Amino acid sequence: MRKKHRAAAAASFLVVGLGQIIKGDSDKGLKMMLIFYLACPASLYASLLINGYLFLLSLALVIASGLTLWAYNVWDALNTPLPAASGSPSAPENGAASSPESETGGNG
Repeated sequence: MRKKHRAAAAASFLVVGLGQIIKGDSDKGLKMMLIFYLACPASLYASLLINGYLFLLSLALVIASGLTLWAYNVWDALNTPLPAASGSPSAPENGAASSPESETGGNG
């Protein structure tokens, strides 16, 4: 059974993207933060400058997409496993070089 990350989900409930950052997936967390706190309000402001009726339509779309992003964010923080360790899987575990040619340049 997979481990649930309740603390990360609670953090994501309060601040979008914070749970992913806590779990170590900072790229995904920062992208969610930028979309939720920067792109959505910027699109609303741009639509308000263009036309009032476009603003109303944009407001409905931003509210719906914002709630969807927020709910996905909490679900992702709760259910997604931690990212794999950042080690090279092909490197030898004992720290030895893979072949003597790699140290001498392969020319003997």
